[in-house]
Amino acid sequence: MHNNDFFIGGIEFNHFYYPKLSINDTKNIFLNFGSHLGINTSKFNPSIDVGISANGVKKIQLKNNYKLNIGVGMSFLKKNLIDFDDVIDLGNNPFLATVESDIEITKFTKKGNYNSFNIAYQIQSRYNKKEEANYYKLLGKWQEINAGWQHGVSTLYKTLSNWTFIYTYGHPKYKISLYLKEDLLVNNAPDIQTGISLSIPISK
Repeated sequence: MHNNDFFIGGIEFNHFYYPKLSINDTKNIFLNFGSHLGINTSKFNPSIDVGISANGVKKIQLKNNYKLNIGVGMSFLKKNLIDFDDVIDLGNNPFLATVESDIEITKFTKKGNYNSFNIAYQIQSRYNKKEEANYYKLLGKWQEINAGWQHGVSTLYKTLSNWTFIYTYGHPKYKISLYLKEDLLVNNAPDIQTGISLSIPISK
C-alpha cells in the first residue's frame, strides 16, 4: 500500500435457506443452509470464490426474560474458482473448511429491547498443505519473537483459530454490536481485532 491508497477488498453475495421442520416447534432447533459468492476486487487477486455453509441453533427460554442460544456452523470454500488475471495466492490449499461454535445469552427488557453477550470459537483449515511445512527454514531467533511478519509464513501451515466476544444492544428499529477478536493460538499473526456494527432492517 502507498500513501492515500483506498481499496475495497471484495463484494459478497450470500443466500440462505431456512427450512421449516418439525424440530422447529418441538425441539426449538433451527437450521439454515447458505450459498456464497465472493468477488475479490483487489488488483493482486482478481478472482471469484464460491462456498457453501450449514448452521444450526438451539434456543432455550430461561426465566426472567433471559434466552440462551447455542449454535454450531460449518462452511466450505473453493478459492479462486475463476481468476481474471495473474493472482498472488499465499496459500496452495484450493479448499478451506471452517467450523464454529457460539453461545449467546440474551436479556429482554419490558419494552422489547435486549442486551446480549456472545462467545464464539472458530477454527479453519490450513492455507498451505501440511506436508510442505518442512520445505522452509527460518533463521535467527524468530521463536523468541512473539509477534512480527515472520510468523505469517510459519502459520500458513497451521490450522487457524480465534475467539470472539460480542456485545449487542437490540432495538426494533436497529441493532448495534461491539466485538473483540483474539486468536490466542494462531490466526495468521498474533493480534487483537475490534470493531462496531450497525444493522438497520429494511422491513419487518
